[in-house]
Amino acid sequence: MLKISCLKKDLLKATQIIIGAITLKTTLPILSNILIEAKKDNISIFATDLEIGMKYTIKCNVIKEGIITIPARHLSNIVKELPEGELEIIEEKNNIIKIRSGRILFSINSLKKDEFPKFPSSPKEKSINVSTSVIKDVICKTSFAMSHDEVRYVLNGVYLEIAGDGKKKALLKAVATDGKRLAYILNDINVPNDYKKKVIVPSKTIKEILRIIDEWENVKIIIGEKQINFETDNILITSRLIEGHFPDYNQVLPKKYKERVKLNTEQFLTSVRRVALLVSDKTNYIKINIKNGVMILSIEAPEVGQAREEIEIDYKGEELIIAFDPNYITDVLKNIKDDEIYFDFIDSENPGVIRQVNSDNYLCVIMPIKI
Repeated sequence: MLKISCLKKDLLKATQIIIGAITLKTTLPILSNILIEAKKDNISIFATDLEIGMKYTIKCNVIKEGIITIPARHLSNIVKELPEGELEIIEEKNNIIKIRSGRILFSINSLKKDEFPKFPSSPKEKSINVSTSVIKDVICKTSFAMSHDEVRYVLNGVYLEIAGDGKKKALLKAVATDGKRLAYILNDINVPNDYKKKVIVPSKTIKEILRIIDEWENVKIIIGEKQINFETDNILITSRLIEGHFPDYNQVLPKKYKERVKLNTEQFLTSVRRVALLVSDKTNYIKINIKNGVMILSIEAPEVGQAREEIEIDYKGEELIIAFDPNYITDVLKNIKDDEIYFDFIDSENPGVIRQVNSDNYLCVIMPIKI
């Protein structure tokens, strides 16, 4: 019969992190629970929706070892409202779990631990170590372009391609697209000799990593045939991979451009946001007019009104008028930390391409809107 004593702040942090794996829409009541396993001087807390699983381990005083399940939302909400300091979790008969803090006592009905799904073991493949900064950069600069179309399910995630050079070095390529835009990035990483992988990581897993990545330092990644694990000292995320073939993104990557504009990233982001304030259901785009020395952002929404803003640029090419969904532009810009970007064009009918000025490892292709 499990009995533990731990600090509120530690348990609260653990529950808030792993609760992302809990789904509210389930026909299996046990998936609304987390599993707590107490051994020696720590507890491991598990959550899963059968597609993604999370495990968080914290130090605590284990009075009696054991395994219990407890409703995730109830536990998280209760712990959040308890006073700071130590609290106790005690397993009673008939699946009753007591939570005690000073003169406060909750008794929670739970489910049998045997009903909880078996947590996946780690794939047997070799692991790779990737810095948190690289993982965060890759996800932030691609994940906004993921699709949410249930029909084209292979696009509902980020495609990772790792190709080793046989000398413990590799290029990590990441791609995401929803058919209207495509984000592409590559980074150098260290890998075992001749390491090669091509996988699609689901959008929910990507979002959970992004939500908690600031808790991580270096990340160990293990990629199996149908599963991927992201591991740190006390956090484990395990996820099924999306099965299927990701489209050949190389056909979309631009080989040339005709006109190039250099822009201050923050200024351009702010200007696009301002003009986009008048976007409506009927007018869901802004026009960009590029001509000698100026870029003009504008919108004409008959049911709302008009907006126009000019940005001085160093440009002497042909005049160009092209329209974009402003969200597609701001999604890119708010994830680029460089002071300046390039915006490349061919004409009003071909995609625009946003690149970093100081690095050639990233680009985002955006389809224009015909007007």
